[in-house]
Amino acid sequence: MESIQRLKSQLRETEEQVQKAAQAGLDLLNQQMDLQNRLDEQRVEMTNVLEQEKYSLQKDVELKSRMLESLQFEFEGVKNQQRQQLQEQEELLERNHNVTLTELNNKVTKYMLKKLEVRLGEEQLKYWMQQHR
Repeated sequence: MESIQRLKSQLRETEEQVQKAAQAGLDLLNQQMDLQNRLDEQRVEMTNVLEQEKYSLQKDVELKSRMLESLQFEFEGVKNQQRQQLQEQEELLERNHNVTLTELNNKVTKYMLKKLEVRLGEEQLKYWMQQHR
């Protein structure tokens, strides 16, 4: 009888140990499920954050692209305006140069005519003086 009692006692201890092990396994399983749920929540949260960052970066790139296009357009406008002003200045300088050249040519022609008049006057004076000696 003693051995039956001992066996029953051992059986109870074994059943208690199995029950504790089962409870520990269940607790571990629950902890693992909690961790998995938290991991899934964090994954969703991080995915949302990354999507928001991606969207924000796309909008930033679009804005900067539009700004670049605008600056390029403005640059082309200024460049064309500068080119036109340079061309107008060159044309003005060319006209001023031509006017000055014409004025100088006219002065040279006047001086040459005066010089010829003076020479002719000198020649006439010489001729007259030779005739009246």
